[in-house]
Amino acid sequence: AVGPVKQVGRQNHGQSTLAHKPSAKSASRRSSKARALTGGAIAPPLQGEAAPLLVLKVGTSSLMTSSSKGQRVQLANVARLVELIGDLKRSGYQVVLVSSGAVGMGCIKLGLERKPSNIRTKQAVAAAGQSHLMRMYEDLFGSLNMHVAQLLLSQSD
Repeated sequence: AVGPVKQVGRQNHGQSTLAHKPSAKSASRRSSKARALTGGAIAPPLQGEAAPLLVLKVGTSSLMTSSSKGQRVQLANVARLVELIGDLKRSGYQVVLVSSGAVGMGCIKLGLERKPSNIRTKQAVAAAGQSHLMRMYEDLFGSLNMHVAQLLLSQSD
């Protein structure tokens, strides 16, 4: 069992940002976990504890950049994210990535210079971009011998 998970943060287009709720025993390790996520060494979970679940929410602005010529993937940022998740997994953490970026990837795939503003068009562009986004993650995580999958959630989840 992973341990209790609580909802934190704000709702984002029907998705919630989740975080691991630490036990009293692991509460003292919060500062080392924070250092790990900001570039310090990644501390393994306490011995005997279930592997903590970390849910990482990545926004479009972390994955993409815009210019007058359209959207572009920030490959260095995505590569650092993939490496971080690989390091966390090797250190004993369970990791779930909640990723935005489907609309931006759809703009690239369809050759659009600007993100659409109409909701129906945005949905269509996101549908086109989702497979592109998953392919990028599959290729990058695959280089670390890690498997990825898309989890589809409803609002009641």
